[in-house]
Amino acid sequence: SLTIGCLGDIAAYILPPLVSAFTRLVPGTEVNWVTAAHSSLLERLNDGTIDLALFLDFERLPTFVATELRATPALGVLRPKHPLARRRNIALASLVDEPFILLDIPKTRDYFLSIFASVGIEPRIVHRVRSAEMVRSMVANGFGYSLLNFWPPGHHANDMPVYRPLTDGIPQAHLIAARPLKCRSPQLIQSFLRHAAPLIRSIPFAAAVME
Repeated sequence: SLTIGCLGDIAAYILPPLVSAFTRLVPGTEVNWVTAAHSSLLERLNDGTIDLALFLDFERLPTFVATELRATPALGVLRPKHPLARRRNIALASLVDEPFILLDIPKTRDYFLSIFASVGIEPRIVHRVRSAEMVRSMVANGFGYSLLNFWPPGHHANDMPVYRPLTDGIPQAHLIAARPLKCRSPQLIQSFLRHAAPLIRSIPFAAAVME
């Protein structure tokens, strides 16, 4: 058996297809999962209640072994009728005077603010929310722009926000699988990771441009 932890905002898009595919490929394997925030996943890895955690590498600790599964670049999130929405990429400086909606959860918040700091600008934070779904809804309804590292597969409706790469040369985050240095069932975990990496790379939750 294997117990996996995953960030709550992305779990719905990667865990069901991942677990379904793996249990078909390795019959007889029981895979359970939990969803939680970054800090809670680290605690559960430490106390042994989960074997593996999937989250973004805003922080890496020496007590864990991390396997990169795919790049998850930060994307500008704009309402569909935003003047810059038709561009293939955007610069943060072109948005800095507009209201910014911050995904205000630990680690994620610091990462997004560090992106602005890395290019020497400060966002005009007007809204702080604790859910990526709320960010997407607020952007789509004209409350401001935001940054996110992924977008849900299949969200191409006209009333959904658009996602554009940034031209600022900012630090790139990655989706990683973290496990303790001394892990339970290491062969099963290695088998899972071999199957997980190509499948996760095929899921378009961090595509560069929405058509």
